[in-house]
Amino acid sequence: MRTQTALRYFFVCVVIAMITVGCGTNGHLTRRYKSLTLTEQNNLDHYMDVSVFITDPDPTPPTPKKTIFDLSPAAQKELIRQFSCFEKNASSVITDISKPLSASPKADIRFIDYTRIPKRIVLTLKNKSHWPADRISKAEIHLCLSKEVRLLSCNRLETAFQTVDLGKVNYSNSLSAEVTGNLGVGASSSVENGGGNAWKSTRTRYDGDNNTYQQTDGSEDGSSTYYKTTDGSTNSQGLNGKLSGSRSFSEEVLLRQRIVALNVSVENNTLSVLQESISGIDLTGNIIADIVFDGQTQQQNVAVTKTFSFDDLTQADGQPIDPNKVGTQEVIITYFNFLNDITADLGFTGDFRHVNKKHKTITESDDCVTVYYCDTMQPRNVVLLRHEDLNPKFFELLESNIKLPLKIKSPTGTQGTLWFRDYSEASDFRMWLQQVYAKHYDTTNRKIVLKNGYEILFPKGSLIDNFSVYRS
Repeated sequence: MRTQTALRYFFVCVVIAMITVGCGTNGHLTRRYKSLTLTEQNNLDHYMDVSVFITDPDPTPPTPKKTIFDLSPAAQKELIRQFSCFEKNASSVITDISKPLSASPKADIRFIDYTRIPKRIVLTLKNKSHWPADRISKAEIHLCLSKEVRLLSCNRLETAFQTVDLGKVNYSNSLSAEVTGNLGVGASSSVENGGGNAWKSTRTRYDGDNNTYQQTDGSEDGSSTYYKTTDGSTNSQGLNGKLSGSRSFSEEVLLRQRIVALNVSVENNTLSVLQESISGIDLTGNIIADIVFDGQTQQQNVAVTKTFSFDDLTQADGQPIDPNKVGTQEVIITYFNFLNDITADLGFTGDFRHVNKKHKTITESDDCVTVYYCDTMQPRNVVLLRHEDLNPKFFELLESNIKLPLKIKSPTGTQGTLWFRDYSEASDFRMWLQQVYAKHYDTTNRKIVLKNGYEILFPKGSLIDNFSVYRS
């Protein structure tokens, strides 16, 4: 009976174990890590770094002019017919229809405001770890501009979310078990008696393992009377059992995750940039944002410079145009006269994911991870722009020997240094002066008169060949 009870108990335990293991099966590849420890640090300089660089933004491309190919087929046909009515030569018609349909008028710019300065900021995030499994999982960069400037806007203020399809993961788990059992018990006895006190007894026992045990007891007294009596019984019991079980678990999932690809905010003259990563992706790289800032008027003086530009100085055949036919345009430029460099406090916070164990595999589900995080920024001061790079560039024609500039006098009688906004304009004007100098130079008043009463004034003792272009 004890053996039967033990077997039944064993069967029940196996069934319970199978049900428990089968129901407790979980996915493995969908895990972010195997174990995680969060550790706060005073700073993350040992694990990651950030730097900043400023450059000019990309210029806005001009709007392309429309040509005949922008018209509908019917309009193209009619336009060609109209050209052919005035041009009898086929080559002339082809030349005319290939030109833009409308010529852009020359822009009459009278005022340029350089007090609002557009710049492109490039923030570079670096992973300083040499372990391939380590990565930057979250980073927030702060760039606080100095008080000399005021941050006005940024082109990346709209949060950019990103949903990343990580792929398909399949996981399966199966469990099966089979148990058999057999139990048998039996007994028999016999007695032989020859009369008197003579007797003989034999007992046989059987166990469940098919083993036989016999025991014989008896005595004889020599009497001639003999009889044999068999008094016994055989009792056999058996228990046969077979238990089998099978349970399978299959998992299939499309891994997707929505992250903050880039979030930029502006507050208290500080540009803040936030990035988050997904499994297996490090945040090392560049973050580009275009900003606009100006100078604080109470601390910086607004400077004003009058520059000049001129009409075409040469004819179609390359000959110089007479000075009395050259028009002059005045352009007023305002800008902040920065005397000091523009600096900023650059700092960052974030999470750095360091893998302690199981870093040999590319999948992160088996990683034993320590996340080092820092919520307190410890910025360092960096130079964003040199003050000489902030002020606009002006060019003048300076006499090399006497170090005096070429001047211009307006019809109202005011005069000043002849400033150009572009080096090529200053160089072209110098070459034009050399070509017309001998014919149109007034030696008495040391000047050349242009159209509308403008006068080019030469310093005393200067030579036309000694003038060169210099940057202010």
